[in-house]
Amino acid sequence: MSNTADEHDPDALAEALARYVFQIGMPSFNTYLETISEFLKTEAKKHLEDIDHLREQIRSGKRTPEDKPGEMPWEEQYEQHVDFLIGEIEEFENILLKSFFVTIYSFLEEHLTGRCLRVKNQDNLAVLSWSKWKKKNEGPTIKKALLYLITTQQINPSPEHSTEWKEILCYVHLRNCIVHNEGRVEDDSEKELKECISQEKSNLSLNEQNIVLTKEFCKSAWKTIEEFLWLISKAEIQSKE
Repeated sequence: MSNTADEHDPDALAEALARYVFQIGMPSFNTYLETISEFLKTEAKKHLEDIDHLREQIRSGKRTPEDKPGEMPWEEQYEQHVDFLIGEIEEFENILLKSFFVTIYSFLEEHLTGRCLRVKNQDNLAVLSWSKWKKKNEGPTIKKALLYLITTQQINPSPEHSTEWKEILCYVHLRNCIVHNEGRVEDDSEKELKECISQEKSNLSLNEQNIVLTKEFCKSAWKTIEEFLWLISKAEIQSKE
């Protein structure tokens, strides 16, 4: 539990305890991300060592490639091979990071909808069940779920006005582009996503039309999601006091 809570403030102590319990229930996505990162470092190191070994063999004369008529010089072929291999490593990293991001987004969505289902079971005065609410309202599932929780739980102040929620709205566009278009931004219909990518310190970029994620972005995204879910938990607790 955090030691920053005022030991003489019952409300601060209660909130610190609630936050501690909340954090215990969160999965270790940071550990998962570090595992991915270490795996990528190991794979990249192995491939780059193979490249250096081949280069050294050529320099020492142990391997003497010969140019063949009609083909580009072997030096150029070698450099192309190196560039291709490095590109493959970077693409593999991006695939794993996109998978990580989709995983934490799915966790957010399932966590919110799970809360909505519990509201249905606990509150007989809810205007609509979650299943009926989903059909009646439009938009991404997480937006419908958040509005349902705000309405049925009478949450105030609303997490909808938090900086975390603004970030998550960008995640909606990013997730949809990855899942439905393999991370390719092909036309002007992705205007909102392009604006998110262009934000300062977004840790996102475009390689031609392909979205490139970074470890820093994934780490920040999970921190944002975790903080947002805590805001909802705290607001629900306060609404019942």
